[in-house]
Amino acid sequence: MQQLTRRKYCKHTEMDGFQPFPHFGTDATHAGQEPEQWKSRAVVPPISMATTFKQSGPAQHAGFEYSRSGNPTRNCLEKCIAALEGAKHAVTHLLQNGDHIVSMNDVYGGTNRYFQHCATRMGIKTDFVDCTDTRELTKGIKPTTKLVWIETPSNPTMQLVDIEEVCRVVRAKNPKIIIVVDNTFMSSYFQRFENTPCKNEGTHEEWPCSCQVLREASTCNESLPSHPQHELAKRQMRGYSGMVTFLIKGGLDESTKFLQNLKIFTLAESLGGFENL
Repeated sequence: MQQLTRRKYCKHTEMDGFQPFPHFGTDATHAGQEPEQWKSRAVVPPISMATTFKQSGPAQHAGFEYSRSGNPTRNCLEKCIAALEGAKHAVTHLLQNGDHIVSMNDVYGGTNRYFQHCATRMGIKTDFVDCTDTRELTKGIKPTTKLVWIETPSNPTMQLVDIEEVCRVVRAKNPKIIIVVDNTFMSSYFQRFENTPCKNEGTHEEWPCSCQVLREASTCNESLPSHPQHELAKRQMRGYSGMVTFLIKGGLDESTKFLQNLKIFTLAESLGGFENL
């Protein structure tokens, strides 16, 4: 009776209007994982540990050569991700020497380091611009630009990029430019675009968690009406991220003191797990 009473008087929220993408659970469970592809009919795809594969003759392989270029397990993952994204393929590398990337200036640190220290070794140049301002994005596009990389919500400041507007601007400049959306904070459950392996998918150490913070801090999450892009979030998402960013009043000394005095949260480089990292 108590449970029925609570339900009866439960207030409706704007989340009631969000609808998940069709068949998401079914695709996540089954896409790319059909038992019929294995002679053993294994229900769970086996993890391939092989680094190389037998060939019937020179350059006559059965679909796999070296594991670095592909293996059966990775094929399952690619098919599943493509299904979750409503795409045909999951692509991992598209550029070559001399190509140019325009990237959101507020991106995951690993992405920033890859563009600045790894991609440059292959002759790929990256410029970081504020993609929340399409005028800045337009100015950043060059004749050699082959890819525009945006992240929304961004890591770590939770900025939102208007994906539809970015696509319109980029297509107007050059319809051949590839647009990639790092979907890490949302996953394909709440937002459908190109995504990296998500903090919201699977039993990952970095499973998103909400947190409460000091009153001496300003809190930022796109679900909050106080977020400057809250209306954009409602328009282009089917739910909200579990991530919360907060800014502590002061500078480096104040934030260091705060982190050194945590009692429950473990100070470590992670977006958070059940240990509240």
